Amino acid sequence: DAFLRTIVNAFEHHPNIIWNVAEESEEKHSTLKVQNIAAVIRDADDHGHLVGNHHHSSLVFKAWLDGGYIDHYSMHLDVPPQDAHQGAVDARDLAEAAGVDGNGYMVTYTEPFFTNGSPDPVIRQYLWDCAMAGVMPLIFGTDVVSTSPALLNECRKISDWFESTDFW
Repeated sequence: DAFLRTIVNAFEHHPNIIWNVAEESEEKHSTLKVQNIAAVIRDADDHGHLVGNHHHSSLVFKAWLDGGYIDHYSMHLDVPPQDAHQGAVDARDLAEAAGVDGNGYMVTYTEPFFTNGSPDPVIRQYLWDCAMAGVMPLIFGTDVVSTSPALLNECRKISDWFESTDFW
């Protein structure tokens, strides 16, 4: 408890954080343990950041409990690049339908197996496939410091487009 609260208190002031309980959590943690960790994070975070979890490849969010403390799914889905869009659509549909009131959880497509960190056409298509499905795309192994400017620019194009479009 003290360890988690110390981490949350050190970083909660950053506006763009998603707390993630575990990477491939089912290797070490039960859903109950994941939810208990999430409860501590949720209680310690004074800024209402998303609290999520990640596990092995699946559309089904295994750690989700209606009324629980997790509201974000860092989805790992091992499908070929041409199936990324449908996988993202299916994950979004499951997320929207979850919970008694239909206010389930948010999804990011966090670990596509085919990414290599380069701004090639496959990555560009993946980014747009996810975004147009209503799921935020992330690229495993990228960060602001070491990611190529060309790849960051691909992400910027999507952001600029959505911010300039009245898509509602």
